[in-house]
Amino acid sequence: MRPVTFAQARRAIVRLYVRHPEIRSFVDQDVVYTPETRDKVLAACRLGAASSNAREKETTRVFGCAPLIFFFYNFGRQKSVPESIEVARKLFWPRKTNRPLGLERRRLDVPGGQASKKTGLLLRAFV
Repeated sequence: MRPVTFAQARRAIVRLYVRHPEIRSFVDQDVVYTPETRDKVLAACRLGAASSNAREKETTRVFGCAPLIFFFYNFGRQKSVPESIEVARKLFWPRKTNRPLGLERRRLDVPGGQASKKTGLLLRAFV
Protein backbone atom coordinates (compact mmCIF):
# COMPACT_ATOMS: atom_id res chain seq x y z
CA MET A 1 0.00 0.00 0.00
CA ARG A 2 1.21 3.47 -0.82
CA PRO A 3 1.45 5.95 2.04
CA VAL A 4 -1.34 8.48 2.20
CA THR A 5 -1.61 11.91 3.72
CA PHE A 6 -3.65 12.41 6.84
CA ALA A 7 -6.12 14.48 4.77
CA GLN A 8 -6.57 11.56 2.35
CA ALA A 9 -7.14 9.13 5.23
CA ARG A 10 -9.63 11.51 6.84
CA ARG A 11 -11.57 11.91 3.58
CA ALA A 12 -11.75 8.11 3.27
CA ILE A 13 -13.07 7.91 6.84
CA VAL A 14 -15.73 10.56 6.24
CA ARG A 15 -16.72 8.82 2.99
CA LEU A 16 -17.02 5.52 4.89
CA TYR A 17 -19.41 7.12 7.39
CA VAL A 18 -21.51 8.52 4.53
CA ARG A 19 -21.65 5.27 2.56
CA HIS A 20 -22.18 3.05 5.60
CA PRO A 21 -24.22 5.00 8.18
CA GLU A 22 -24.58 1.82 10.25
CA ILE A 23 -21.01 2.40 11.41
CA ARG A 24 -22.33 5.15 13.69
CA SER A 25 -24.00 2.53 15.87
CA PHE A 26 -21.47 -0.28 15.45
CA VAL A 27 -20.11 -1.41 18.83
CA ASP A 28 -16.68 -2.97 19.07
CA GLN A 29 -15.26 -3.81 22.50
CA ASP A 30 -17.87 -1.53 24.12
CA VAL A 31 -16.84 1.43 21.94
CA VAL A 32 -18.92 3.40 19.45
CA TYR A 33 -17.37 6.09 17.28
CA THR A 34 -19.86 8.75 16.35
CA PRO A 35 -18.50 11.39 13.96
CA GLU A 36 -17.82 13.61 16.99
CA THR A 37 -15.91 11.03 19.03
CA ARG A 38 -14.14 9.79 15.90
CA ASP A 39 -12.85 13.29 15.18
CA LYS A 40 -11.53 13.68 18.73
CA VAL A 41 -9.59 10.42 18.44
CA LEU A 42 -8.35 11.38 14.97
CA ALA A 43 -6.90 14.57 16.44
CA ALA A 44 -4.87 12.54 18.97
CA CYS A 45 -3.86 10.17 16.21
CA ARG A 46 -2.65 12.99 14.01
CA LEU A 47 -0.94 15.18 16.57
CA GLY A 48 0.20 12.88 19.34
CA ALA A 49 1.17 14.30 22.71
CA ALA A 50 2.93 17.60 23.13
CA SER A 51 6.51 16.41 23.44
CA SER A 52 9.91 17.40 22.13
CA ASN A 53 10.93 13.73 22.08
CA ALA A 54 10.13 12.33 18.62
CA ARG A 55 9.89 8.73 19.79
CA GLU A 56 7.51 9.62 22.63
CA LYS A 57 5.36 11.68 20.26
CA GLU A 58 5.21 8.79 17.76
CA THR A 59 4.27 6.36 20.54
CA THR A 60 1.34 8.55 21.57
CA ARG A 61 0.27 8.74 17.93
CA VAL A 62 0.31 4.94 17.68
CA PHE A 63 -1.84 4.63 20.79
CA GLY A 64 -4.11 7.39 19.51
CA CYS A 65 -4.61 5.64 16.18
CA ALA A 66 -4.74 2.01 17.32
CA PRO A 67 -8.34 2.08 18.63
CA LEU A 68 -9.61 3.52 15.34
CA ILE A 69 -7.56 1.09 13.30
CA PHE A 70 -9.08 -1.82 15.26
CA PHE A 71 -12.55 -0.32 15.01
CA PHE A 72 -12.45 0.14 11.23
CA TYR A 73 -10.81 -3.24 10.69
CA ASN A 74 -13.36 -5.06 12.86
CA PHE A 75 -16.31 -3.22 11.30
CA GLY A 76 -15.06 -4.22 7.86
CA ARG A 77 -14.58 -7.87 8.84
CA GLN A 78 -17.81 -8.29 10.82
CA LYS A 79 -20.04 -6.38 8.41
CA SER A 80 -18.30 -7.42 5.17
CA VAL A 81 -17.28 -3.88 4.26
CA PRO A 82 -13.89 -4.05 2.49
CA GLU A 83 -13.82 -0.24 2.30
CA SER A 84 -13.56 -0.12 6.09
CA ILE A 85 -10.56 -2.47 6.11
CA GLU A 86 -8.97 -0.24 3.51
CA VAL A 87 -9.63 2.80 5.72
CA ALA A 88 -7.87 1.01 8.59
CA ARG A 89 -4.87 0.44 6.35
CA LYS A 90 -4.83 4.04 5.18
CA LEU A 91 -4.88 5.26 8.74
CA PHE A 92 -2.10 2.86 9.64
CA TRP A 93 0.37 3.94 6.96
CA PRO A 94 2.12 7.20 7.77
CA ARG A 95 2.10 10.29 5.69
CA LYS A 96 5.76 10.84 4.82
CA THR A 97 7.51 7.48 4.85
CA ASN A 98 7.00 4.05 3.40
CA ARG A 99 6.87 2.52 6.87
CA PRO A 100 3.75 1.74 8.85
CA LEU A 101 2.79 4.01 11.70
CA GLY A 102 5.04 3.63 14.71
CA LEU A 103 7.03 0.66 13.48
CA GLU A 104 9.95 2.46 11.84
CA ARG A 105 11.59 -0.89 10.99
CA ARG A 106 11.90 -1.70 14.68
CA ARG A 107 9.96 -3.76 17.14
CA LEU A 108 6.77 -2.04 18.21
CA ASP A 109 7.22 -1.23 21.88
CA VAL A 110 3.89 -2.07 23.43
CA PRO A 111 3.99 -2.25 27.22
CA GLY A 112 1.80 -4.61 29.17
CA GLY A 113 0.27 -8.01 28.96
CA GLN A 114 -1.54 -10.20 26.46
CA ALA A 115 -3.78 -7.45 25.06
CA SER A 116 -0.70 -5.36 24.31
CA LYS A 117 0.97 -8.29 22.54
CA LYS A 118 -2.19 -8.75 20.50
CA THR A 119 -2.13 -5.04 19.59
CA GLY A 120 1.44 -5.29 18.37
CA LEU A 121 0.71 -8.40 16.34
CA LEU A 122 -2.36 -6.95 14.70
CA LEU A 123 -0.60 -3.71 13.86
CA ARG A 124 2.28 -5.68 12.35
CA ALA A 125 -0.23 -7.67 10.27
CA PHE A 126 -0.93 -4.53 8.24
CA VAL A 127 2.71 -4.38 7.07
